Amino acid sequence: MDIVLALGAALLFGVGTVLQERAAMEVPDEEAQQAGLLVRLAKQPVWLAGIVADALGFALQAVALAVGRIVVVQPLLATAVVFALPFGARPSASRPDRALPG
Repeated sequence: MDIVLALGAALLFGVGTVLQERAAMEVPDEEAQQAGLLVRLAKQPVWLAGIVADALGFALQAVALAVGRIVVVQPLLATAVVFALPFGARPSASRPDRALPG
């Protein structure tokens, strides 16, 4: 049960990250440098959906840690990156690249 909860939390963390990044990418560069950036983002439904996904992820993580051991739960949360890659690549019609940027 702890494994399922931890993977569910990782999935929610991955989805939340992608949603927040997508909302932040919509902000024009000149507005990203201004002080009201967080207020502007907080008005976007996509950003708020990302916050809700993260909050639900934290709740699932807490339940997973309550029923399972930390040495099992915490490493599984790192799979959030694995979940975020396909979600992040799908709408932009791009594929994740193996090469490191640089």
